[in-house]
Amino acid sequence: MTTYTINHRSYGERASFASLEAAEACYRRLADAIQPEWADITFRVRGTDIIDQDNQLVGGVFEVRGTEIDLPTTTITSSINAIWFVTRAGVHSTLDDICFVCVGAEGLQNQFAGGLDAQEVIAMYTDAGEARARARQVLADRDAFVARMKEQGVCR
Repeated sequence: MTTYTINHRSYGERASFASLEAAEACYRRLADAIQPEWADITFRVRGTDIIDQDNQLVGGVFEVRGTEIDLPTTTITSSINAIWFVTRAGVHSTLDDICFVCVGAEGLQNQFAGGLDAQEVIAMYTDAGEARARARQVLADRDAFVARMKEQGVCR
């Protein structure tokens, strides 16, 4: 079985696909929700490398034999099961309000169906610790801003 792994920093975390068409379709679905610049993404194979429409290296092609992987040009990558989101903070937002996890495509779809606005998303992570650290920083920045506004008499 051949696996196509996309791992370039421009396209977020590493993910593996059964075909280039599946990889493109995934990124185009994400474009609708959160990354409009991925709407016209195309990948192609050049030897064992995968390149994008800008001729940038974005991943590799692996031959998978049972549990062994032949790595012609890159390292082992893992699939993404869960994505942690960090969103903008409102005046009364808590850590749990702005930092939450989506598991699988259905979880992501449910968040957007429930009212998540792509414009409110600050960052996405595969690591819960990194997401929570960023969310804490967002809350600290919000608190500092509110304190400055109070000092200036703009709000109470």
